[in-house]
Amino acid sequence: MKKAIAVVALMLAGLGAAANAADNKFTASLMPGLTIPVGGKWASNAFSDGTDYGMSKTFATSLAVDYKFKESLALGMEIGNDWHYTNKKYGPGVSGDEARMLHFTPYVKYSFAKTGKITPYAVLGAGLYNYHQNGLALNGVETYSSRTLSYLGVNMGGGAMYDLNDCWALGLDLRWHHVFANLDEGAGERAAFNNITPSLKLQYSFGQ
Repeated sequence: MKKAIAVVALMLAGLGAAANAADNKFTASLMPGLTIPVGGKWASNAFSDGTDYGMSKTFATSLAVDYKFKESLALGMEIGNDWHYTNKKYGPGVSGDEARMLHFTPYVKYSFAKTGKITPYAVLGAGLYNYHQNGLALNGVETYSSRTLSYLGVNMGGGAMYDLNDCWALGLDLRWHHVFANLDEGAGERAAFNNITPSLKLQYSFGQ
C-alpha cells in the first residue's frame, strides 16, 4: 500500500513539474468531501430485530491531475481515500470493525461551454479500489481478522467550477462510485459497493 501511494505521489509530482512548460494544459485539484454508502448490504445490512450492520458515511479526500489535449477534453489520474467507515451497529472504536478505501482511477473529463466565470464538466473514471478492513472481535472472540482486498471499480459524475482568477477556481463535484466487490461476512454477503461522494473542489491551472 505504501509503495503504491509513493508511486502515485511521484507521478503527480512529475506531472506538476511538467506543467510549468505546458501553456495551461495541466490542472491540479484537491477535493475534500463526504462518502455516503448507498444501496445493498454495503449501506444497509438490516436484520428482523432492526439491527443494521451496514457501513456509515465517512470523510473523503481526493487529489487529481489532468492534461487538456483538446479544448473540452482532458485525461487525468485521481487518487482518493475514504478514511474511516464504521459499522452502524457498533459505531467507531467499539469492535474494531472499521474500514477505509483507497482508489487509483484514470479518468476522462469533458468541460462544457463556460457561462461567465462558471465551467460545468462531466467525469468518467475507472481503476483500482483498495479496501482495508480491521478485524472484528466481539466479547474478546475474533470473528474475523483484518484484511486488505483489491477490486476494480468505476466512477462517474460531474460538477461546476467558478473562476477566482486566472489560476484558481473553486467549485462542487458530485461522484457515484461503483466497486465490483463481494465480501462474505458469514451472516450474508455485501455485494458491490456503491457510494455517492459530494466534494468541494479547489483547482489550480498551470502555465498562466
